Amino acid sequence: MMNQAVEQAGTTYQQPSFNRIFSADIQRLVRKEKSKKEWQQHRSPQHKARLRECTTRLRNLLAFEKTASFQTYLENLDATPEINYSLWRAARKLKRPVEFKSPLRNSSGVGHVAIVKR
Repeated sequence: MMNQAVEQAGTTYQQPSFNRIFSADIQRLVRKEKSKKEWQQHRSPQHKARLRECTTRLRNLLAFEKTASFQTYLENLDATPEINYSLWRAARKLKRPVEFKSPLRNSSGVGHVAIVKR
C-alpha cells in the first residue's frame, strides 16, 4: 500500500553527481596543489621537479588567459554612446602618467645604491 502511494506520487529524486567535469585550468591547479603536498611530505627531487613543471604550466596558462582576455577587451572597444564610449575611456587610461616608485630606503634615509666592484 505504501509502495503504491510512493509510485503514484511520481516525484523522483536524483542524487547530485559529484563526478563533475572541471575545466582543464582547474584540473591543472588541483594537480599543482597535489604536487606541492607530495613535495612537502617527501622533499624528494622527483616531487620537486613535478611541482616545478606544474607551476610553470599553470603560470604560462594564466599568462595566456590574461593576454587573450585583454585582446577580446580591445576588440570590443567602441566610441559609441551605447557602449558608454569605452574606446575613449581606454585611451584615457593608457595616457595616464606612470607612477614613480621610490627606491628602498635604508635606516639613514638614503636610497639603496648598488655596490660596484672594482
